[in-house]
Amino acid sequence: MELTETTQMENNELFAPVRDFLSNLNLAGCTYPVDGTTFDVIVREFVVGTGIPCPGLMQSAPASLGEGVNLQDAHQSDFRTKILIYAACGHLNSSWYWRDNIIRTWNGTDRSLGWPGVPHADTMVMAHAGKIAFNTSSALVEIPTAHLDVLSTATYDGVAEPKNLRQALHHWLFSEIIWQLAGNQWYN
Repeated sequence: MELTETTQMENNELFAPVRDFLSNLNLAGCTYPVDGTTFDVIVREFVVGTGIPCPGLMQSAPASLGEGVNLQDAHQSDFRTKILIYAACGHLNSSWYWRDNIIRTWNGTDRSLGWPGVPHADTMVMAHAGKIAFNTSSALVEIPTAHLDVLSTATYDGVAEPKNLRQALHHWLFSEIIWQLAGNQWYN
C-alpha cells in the first residue's frame, strides 16, 4: 500500500467530517508568514492531505496509536482530521469534529502559552526544537514560530525527504501529532 502524501479535492468535495472540522477550526492566530503564504493555509493543506508526508522518515513510528488509530489508515480522507483531534483533545469522539478547536502560532515570549509549569528557558529550547504544545483540556494547539523559521531557512535538495519546505512543514506537523499520540515513546 502506497502511503505517500496526496491532496483531497476542492473544499466543496471534501469528505464531510473533514469539511465540518475545517469549518469549525479557529485559525485566526495562525497568520505567521511562511513559504509565501500564512501558516493557516499550511494547516488547511495538511488537514485535507492524505497519506504520510515523508514515508521514509516515518519507518520507525509505531503502527498503532491507540483508540483504533493506525498509521496504515493514513490514506483515508479523514485520517489527519482524526489524529489532529485526538492529539488536541486527548481522545477521539465524533462530536469533537464540531468543537471550536484552536490552532495558533506563538513566538515563545508569552509565558501564558506553550507548556504550563515549564520554566521559560526550557520552553524556548522546546520551541526551537519544534515541539508543538498540545493543551488537551482546552483543545488548543500552539505552533512555535521559532521552528517555522528553522524550517523556512533550511535547504531542500528536491531528492531526499523532505524534498521541499511544504513537505517539511507537513512532515513536521504529522510527526509531532504522531509523537503526541504515541505517548512520547517515539522520536523522529
